Amino acid sequence: MIEQSDCQVPFIENKTSSDGDESGNSKFPKVITKVAVGFLVVVLLASSFKNKSSTADEKAPQRSPDFKLAKTINVESKNYAVGDEVCITGYVVDNFCIDAGGFLDNPSVNPLEFPEQHSFHCMLDVPQCIESGYQVLGELPQGDMHCMGFRLDDTDAVVAAASAAGQKGQCTACTGDETKPTNGYLATVKGTVSDLGDGSSAYTGTPILTDIQLLDPSVECETAAIPPMCMSSAPSPTPPTPGPPSPTPPPSSGKDCTKLSLSAIFIGAFMIVSLFY
Repeated sequence: MIEQSDCQVPFIENKTSSDGDESGNSKFPKVITKVAVGFLVVVLLASSFKNKSSTADEKAPQRSPDFKLAKTINVESKNYAVGDEVCITGYVVDNFCIDAGGFLDNPSVNPLEFPEQHSFHCMLDVPQCIESGYQVLGELPQGDMHCMGFRLDDTDAVVAAASAAGQKGQCTACTGDETKPTNGYLATVKGTVSDLGDGSSAYTGTPILTDIQLLDPSVECETAAIPPMCMSSAPSPTPPTPGPPSPTPPPSSGKDCTKLSLSAIFIGAFMIVSLFY
């Protein structure tokens, strides 16, 4: 018979009471909370990085389609006199659309920025456009927009020439074949200055041409005229002022800063989250 040893194995109680269950379950919400906090930190850091990138992109120079540019030009008509002969090649646009800052059938398009998108229907079929008269545009020295040029005093001549230049079906009276454009009436215009305009920066401030000829744009002018509003928009050169030499920028490391920044965000987020454990 085996005698019972004096050394007894201690009895280990299996704690499966309701109190133990509650203790184990209480840890689960804490884990979820920590994970949620960590995820929130990552999202906030990533959003901060994205906002900084967006701000930098917004500061980049962009081409502005603001029509008001042409209306703030200081008009100088002293370069022309009544009786001067003018020859210019440019887009012919109605004054109604110019004054409105958008085409009647496409209001979001600036006539001084994209005159080539002017439909022959808008130009030749709409009464308001015809009654307002027409003018040939010039081009700003910067080349990013056009400027108001010379008004044309013979509306009937413009309508007849533009109807022949527009592709058939693009306006009621258009008779051009398939080689003709569907939008934008480009022409070489010759005429004589009969009026210098009213001195304003609106379309009424442009000189008026009489005895006009509207020719194919392939006809070149011996001396191309520059409208007064184009000339007055060209800034006068300013002599440079001597100053200290600019500091030499440090050489580029050639590294992708975007990837480095994102890596730093996640590493920092991991370190912050780890503090909760």
